[in-house]
Amino acid sequence: MSTGILLCWPPLRLRKLSLIIGKESVLYFLVPILYEMVLHMQRGIVPMRLKFEFLYRSLRAKQTYISHHTHHCYEVVYYINGNGSTEIGNTKHHFGAGSFCLIRPGTRHDERRIQDTDVIFVGFTCDEDSLELQEGMFQDDDSVILPLLEALYDEYSSQKTHYSIMLDYMIGRLAVELSRQKQQLWSMRTGGKKLVTFQRYIDNHFHEKLNLGVMAENFGYSYDRFRHLFKEEFGVSPQQYVLQRRIANSCELLVKTDLSVLDISVRSGFSTDAQFCKLFKRETGESPRQYRSSRRTLPEVLSGS
Repeated sequence: MSTGILLCWPPLRLRKLSLIIGKESVLYFLVPILYEMVLHMQRGIVPMRLKFEFLYRSLRAKQTYISHHTHHCYEVVYYINGNGSTEIGNTKHHFGAGSFCLIRPGTRHDERRIQDTDVIFVGFTCDEDSLELQEGMFQDDDSVILPLLEALYDEYSSQKTHYSIMLDYMIGRLAVELSRQKQQLWSMRTGGKKLVTFQRYIDNHFHEKLNLGVMAENFGYSYDRFRHLFKEEFGVSPQQYVLQRRIANSCELLVKTDLSVLDISVRSGFSTDAQFCKLFKRETGESPRQYRSSRRTLPEVLSGS
């Protein structure tokens, strides 16, 4: 479609067109982009300066680690499934299925997977005067971000004529949706400061016997409400978070010390070594002894993005 045709095309017709096209079609996501293009050109507005940089999708193996690194552009990392943790700047976040993080240019970050994790990550540059993008971890509860990333991936994979131009416009739609996440993040954290305090308490006391129900009451929540809010904020349930911290600690002790399995189970907060071995194998796919043996003969750190 030429620029001249776009300038003559009534924006209202484009808006109605988006209602006719089903969500299953990639066009469903492209019509709003065209709509904004028409409005910008008709009003003489200079559009945002956005540029697609890279996009990958990969299945990252459990118990692997990508060391701290930076990018010259924004990066969005979307976790389709799996769980683990990432440190963005000086803040540690835990991710689960449907979590995604937005990382600003130059921010150091790493990634550690506890389970096999399917990831899509995309990089782009953006005029910071046009949009205010909030760095951090988010939860895609309304399934808004994943369809946009999948449409980007399809366009990038097919590489049809002028695909690079289309990718830049699709990045614009993604960037707008990301800018709207700031409101969601702050609304969660306005009432979520207690959750951060609770998270830090678990980080410092995971090796002890924890009664999550009593702790929730102490923070002013019923347990059901607390569990819902905690999962919204961190992507996993409180019980799963405690287990992740205990498994992560035991993994570190298995590799870096010669402590017995029993001692490690006690120091990591498990009731018995039998419980520890059962849960450890369920989460990692290996027994503690197998994990120790394999990690002492193979490099722990795997390079990645």
